[in-house]
Amino acid sequence: NDGYNHLCDSLIKDVYEKWQNIFFKDGSMYYKKLSPMKIGLKMKLIREANDVSKTELAIRLKVNRKTVILLEKGDRLPSLEYIYNFCKMFDVSIELMLN
Repeated sequence: NDGYNHLCDSLIKDVYEKWQNIFFKDGSMYYKKLSPMKIGLKMKLIREANDVSKTELAIRLKVNRKTVILLEKGDRLPSLEYIYNFCKMFDVSIELMLN
């Protein structure tokens, strides 16, 4: 079980590093194309369509309720970890969230 957890941690770290390189390296054009407003609106619509409150979402994703509010308003760009966990929770693709 420890070997499996180590492998998962390693894979997550690798994906995160690639995410950073693609979206954030040298003011990448990909990062500039991401719209916090569009991503936030998609998150809000998906959450509401599944009848999940902001408080419940925050608890399930282990974040502060204020974080959910800021992300849905488009005041912040969600982290890869947040997007991954959100998509997993609602069974939607990451591509849907970012396009």
